[in-house]
Amino acid sequence: MKLICHTIEDLPDVAKRIYDYGRDRTIWLLKGEMGSGKTTFVTTLSRIIGTTDHVNSPSYAIVNEYRSTQGEKLYHFDFFRARDVDEIFDIGFEEYVDSGDLCLIEWPELIENFLPEKHLIIHIKIPDRETRIFNVTKK
Repeated sequence: MKLICHTIEDLPDVAKRIYDYGRDRTIWLLKGEMGSGKTTFVTTLSRIIGTTDHVNSPSYAIVNEYRSTQGEKLYHFDFFRARDVDEIFDIGFEEYVDSGDLCLIEWPELIENFLPEKHLIIHIKIPDRETRIFNVTKK
C-alpha cells in the first residue's frame, strides 16, 4: 500500500488508513531517514487509538509505554542509539513482542531477524520538505 501525505494536516487520515490496514499485525517497523516523521506518525497514530499520554521519542529510554482510554497498551521503541542486540534484549524486548500489544519500532534494523513472521513495515520517504510517502507492506 502506498499513501502520500502532502501536508501534516493529511497525516491523521494516512495514519488511520495504515491502522485499519495493519490491525492484524502487532509489530510495526518504522523505517525512514532522520527527520522523516517516524515519531510524528507514532504521535498521530496514538491519538487515533485513543491515547491521551504525551508521546515523545524514546531515544534514551529505548521504550515508552502508552495506554489508550480503553486500557490498550502501545509500546514505542527507538533503537537508534542501541549499541547491540544484547542491549535490546536486556530491556525484555521478547516480552513486549510476545505481549500481543501494539509495538511500534523505530530503527528496527538490529532486531529484524528476531521478529515474528507476521509484522508490518512502514517505510517513510521524503520527496520534499512537506510531502511524505508511506510505503506499507505486510509480512
